[in-house]
This record gives sequence, structure tokens and C-alpha cells, in this order.
Amino acid sequence: MKKRNIIVDKIKKLICLVFAVLFYILGLIGLMIPIIPQVPFFVIGTVFMVIGFKSFKLWIMDTKFYKEHIKPNVDSNRVLKFIFNKKD
Repeated sequence: MKKRNIIVDKIKKLICLVFAVLFYILGLIGLMIPIIPQVPFFVIGTVFMVIGFKSFKLWIMDTKFYKEHIKPNVDSNRVLKFIFNKKD
């Protein structure tokens, strides 16, 4: 049972990393081509990193910028509240 959880956790991390990199690349393309919006892609990529990597989540939540500007929005949004407040 424990071995299966480790495998599932590694697969989850890999999938989240692939999607995060994909969205970050789309965000970079958006920086080069002004027609494509870049901010939503960077936000979605960051959400995938938070879902997949606990250390990244803790680092994000420890920053001053998060505490001042993002936390009020996370607390008012049900989906983000679930993602950021979920215990791993």
C-alpha cells in the first residue's frame, strides 16, 4: 500500500511539472507575441506547481507578496482556498 502511494505521488508530481512547464512556455510565448495573454498562463503554471510540490507551496505562502496581496484573494475564492489550504 505504501509503495503504491509513493508511485502515485511521483506520477502526480510529474504530471503537475509537465503542465506547469507547458503553461510557463505559453506565458513566455505571450510575452513575445502581444496578442496572447501571458498572465493567466503564468498563474495556471504556478497553481500546478503548488499542487504538485509541497516545498514550492510553502515557499510561495511564506513570501511577503503572497501574504499582502494574494492571500485575501485566495481566501475569497473557493477553488484557490481548497488548493492552498489543502494539507498534503
